[in-house]
Amino acid sequence: YLLYMTDESKVTPNIIPTEADSDVPFKLRNDEWYCDHKSCKTERGINTIDTCKRDHIDQIYKMLSTGQLKSKIGIPCKFRDISTSHEHKTILSRVTVIQTAAKQSFEVARFYVCDHCGRDNIKRCDDFREIYDKDMIEQCSTCGEGTCFIDKNRTMSAGIQKVMFQEQVRGGVLQPVVMEANLYGCDIDTVQAGREYQVNFIVRTEHLSKGNVTKFVLDVLNIESLNEQIVEDPTSFESSLFREMDLSKIAESLEPKIYNRTEEKTALLLSMLSGERQEGERMELNMLMVGNPGTGKSQLLKFCNELDNRTKLISGRSTSRAGMVMGMDTLSDGTKMVTFGPVVMANNSYIAIDELDKMNPEDSSALHDVMELGVANFNKVGVDIHMPVRTRILGAANPKKSSWDDNKTIMDNINMDDSFISRFGFVFKFVNEFSLEQKKQKRANDSYIRMNGLESFIAEKGLLTKIQLMKYIKVAKTFDPKPTVESLDRIDEIMDSFESEKQDKDSIALDDRTAKDFYRMTYAMARFCHSDKIAVEHVDMARTILFKAYRSFGMNTPQEFQDVQLSKRTALSDIFSFDSED
Repeated sequence: YLLYMTDESKVTPNIIPTEADSDVPFKLRNDEWYCDHKSCKTERGINTIDTCKRDHIDQIYKMLSTGQLKSKIGIPCKFRDISTSHEHKTILSRVTVIQTAAKQSFEVARFYVCDHCGRDNIKRCDDFREIYDKDMIEQCSTCGEGTCFIDKNRTMSAGIQKVMFQEQVRGGVLQPVVMEANLYGCDIDTVQAGREYQVNFIVRTEHLSKGNVTKFVLDVLNIESLNEQIVEDPTSFESSLFREMDLSKIAESLEPKIYNRTEEKTALLLSMLSGERQEGERMELNMLMVGNPGTGKSQLLKFCNELDNRTKLISGRSTSRAGMVMGMDTLSDGTKMVTFGPVVMANNSYIAIDELDKMNPEDSSALHDVMELGVANFNKVGVDIHMPVRTRILGAANPKKSSWDDNKTIMDNINMDDSFISRFGFVFKFVNEFSLEQKKQKRANDSYIRMNGLESFIAEKGLLTKIQLMKYIKVAKTFDPKPTVESLDRIDEIMDSFESEKQDKDSIALDDRTAKDFYRMTYAMARFCHSDKIAVEHVDMARTILFKAYRSFGMNTPQEFQDVQLSKRTALSDIFSFDSED
């Protein structure tokens, strides 16, 4: 049992080949099983068993369980497939942490001293942490004559922390399986809510408090953090496509069935691409869409939710502070566990919240610290937790009475506090004010999709598929663009001119937060362009999007700055010069 308290379980796993597995296509690289079968290889020559398109996962499971393959790591198995036949066996699985409890301790060994020979008699706990609990041993195991009494000044203890794991799923699974697990030793207090891990564990069973019923509990041997998201690298063809594609086409690939919303879609992409903290300052960018029902807000949020497996689409009408950020549950054995909501689980990603205007002010206030400070705080019944939450908020709201009234001010139309709205960098008004030509084109696009399907429409319009858009975003996030002197001067020039414009009393507030959000937009725009520097062109493109958002509410913007058309490839060709080898 002391294996838990040593590094013996951390030994680099490997396969011990046998004659039976000479032609087996499975390899173990970096603690992960891969399928090297000829028909399953990707361009990189490997394929994880989770993404293998054949039945090789069943084959490797069978060969490991029958001993044809031997490894120092567990048998790959999903939570939903664990049964009583797996009890006391070592399993390997991918999980997400959704709950944690406070650290506790348990006795590993008790020391009893013989009153005759003075020798120690040691009682150790078993695999279920149960230990001999009497104060004396009637007969010494060494001399056989004396009686042993417990030495309360000498004990050996170890740490334990209960957590809740949720199986990692990739769509198509409506209800992921959740299991209780125990962390030991150096693994305690190392896991983070929402992060994905590869876990090696032993399946145990524990009796519930009532009846002859047991539950599975996982004893973790070792746990290793995985990459943020599993998205394949773009192919050489896709990389070339990304370089040649118009920015407007990339933006329009975000939910292709929504038309005439290029700037709004670009703003959503910029929010997703906004950077991580720099020297303690927030770089996350939040976006709010407010407007009449039926204008595509919910549809855009739903599509954004499908681009990242860490995100979740929630409704402000039915969510609560505890369910959204952090709450507390009590297990059957009385253990208090902190529950992490989708906002915490989406750390370093984004969360989509529909009907944000229906959320109670007490519940929406839980987002204030997340949006401004990047932390979530929980202090209740002796539990004090501060979690880093670098989560972007993508929200949608309807105006009061579900219809925008142009005769009312912005704040009179929106049922949200000023302090809450000011935390959104982008605020767009969504109303269907399209020209006759735009309406005719929309009907033509709808008819084309009904007749030929969405896939054909994407190819016809030269857009990216959902998978290609995910790859584009993945590549964009690898860039950490740095500002130039010229771009910083341009930002100051734009903000000075914008702040000098007279606005109505109840317009969206322009303050220091606005200037900081504008810099975040330029950073995200440079990422969107796959650039390692923030150029003046990026500043102007970000300014075009921002001014379009403010003008949608009737606010005044400086007239000396002309809008930049994202539809022209020259916007990028002026910034980049690609070599043929790139």
